[in-house]
Amino acid sequence: TYDEEWAESLGVDNDRVKVLPSNDGVEIFTSLCGVPHKEPGKSKLKDGLLDIIKNEGGADETGLGIIVIDSIAAVQPPMEAASVSGKNNMALMGRFLPPELRRITPLLAKTGVMLIAINQVRVNPGQLYGNPETTTGGSAWKHHCSVMVNFGALQSGDNVITDGNKDQIGHKIRARIDKNKMAPPKKVCEFDIVYTEGVVNKHVELANLAIKYGVVERPNNRTYVYGGNKWVGKDNFASNLKDEKTAKEVLEAVKEAKLKGKVSAPDTPEDSEEE
Repeated sequence: TYDEEWAESLGVDNDRVKVLPSNDGVEIFTSLCGVPHKEPGKSKLKDGLLDIIKNEGGADETGLGIIVIDSIAAVQPPMEAASVSGKNNMALMGRFLPPELRRITPLLAKTGVMLIAINQVRVNPGQLYGNPETTTGGSAWKHHCSVMVNFGALQSGDNVITDGNKDQIGHKIRARIDKNKMAPPKKVCEFDIVYTEGVVNKHVELANLAIKYGVVERPNNRTYVYGGNKWVGKDNFASNLKDEKTAKEVLEAVKEAKLKGKVSAPDTPEDSEEE
């Protein structure tokens, strides 16, 4: 169920979101790809959402740029919907997804629409060696997606975020890029998520990038200078980046420095400063 209040607290503009509350796999992909003609080469019997976007000039003209399927594990393939309750049916999703993804992939490329598919990791009980992890639908998504990100909670003891009453209000997340057609893969990052706010340390990450690429001057290991302003301590500098205008300026400077291949010396821990 899509919670509008929760989504709004995370920064989602609900006026620009259209929700299709269905887990029927046929209905989902038919609404996106339409109904093909029985005879090859003839126009579709019914256009899907992506056909309409393509005919109207693509994502830039229509303003519809992102489609999210949440989640693949909840999508019901037609053979499962028609089967008797309790019957053992193997790999139904693995047989259903490949042809549907071959239909939707060229439409996404022609329209410029981004499709985000949220999947869940499962354990393959029949695999005795190697990594037993698998995902719903087998390898279909792995072959068709352009970027594949594996999210997981950190397993360390301090991965829980608590408030003043020691109640858990969030946790630390690790994101690993397992596949990337747009940039080098295997990058890993860590960040904090607060349940009612989303990602809360974006400004800290931006501060680290500004230091790494020399956007910020550091006369010593506790002083940060940018734009004529000076801060003592990284936390104070990062807090200043909560301002959208300043954050945008620093981000553009980081991108420019990265394109030029400029990398500063490794960040010196503030605790190492001699008194």
